[in-house]
Amino acid sequence: MFPKEHGAYGQLLLPLATVLVVGRRTPAALMLAAAAVLAFLAHEPLLVLLGHRGPRAARDDRSRALVWFASTALGAAILGAAAFVDAPAGIHLAPAAAVPAALALLLAAVILSKREHTMAGEALAAIALSSIALRGRVRRGDRLGARGDRAHAPPSRR
Repeated sequence: MFPKEHGAYGQLLLPLATVLVVGRRTPAALMLAAAAVLAFLAHEPLLVLLGHRGPRAARDDRSRALVWFASTALGAAILGAAAFVDAPAGIHLAPAAAVPAALALLLAAVILSKREHTMAGEALAAIALSSIALRGRVRRGDRLGARGDRAHAPPSRR
C-alpha cells in the first residue's frame, strides 16, 4: 500500500536526505527521519480507509489498509517520541517539529475535505513534506550550523 503520488516521494525524501547528508546523523535525527517516512507511508492506507480511492478499494482493501495504517502511524508515533527522548542535550526538537506538525494537521483537513489535488492542496503537501528538514535550535536559542556546529554564528560566539 505505497502512496501512488510518486512526486511526493521526492518532496519528502530529497530534503530529508539533504539534511541527513549535510547535518549530524544523531540517533534522534535518524529516528525523526524514519518517523517522517512512516507518517508519509500512512497516507495511502488512510485514503483507502476514508474512501478517497473509490468504493472498490475501500471494500476490497479495507482490512489491509487498516493494518498498514495502524502499523505505520504507530511506528511514526513511537519513533517520533523516541527522537524527542534521545535528542542530544541542548537540542530542542519541539520548536522544529511544531511547524511540520501544524502543516500536517492543516494537510489532514485538506485531505478530509477532498481538496488535496487542488493547486493549493498540492502546494501545501509539498511544503508540509519538505518542512521536516527545518533546523533545530540549541539551548541558548542560537541556530545550528549545517553540521550542528556554530559555523554560521558570528566569530565572537564560536
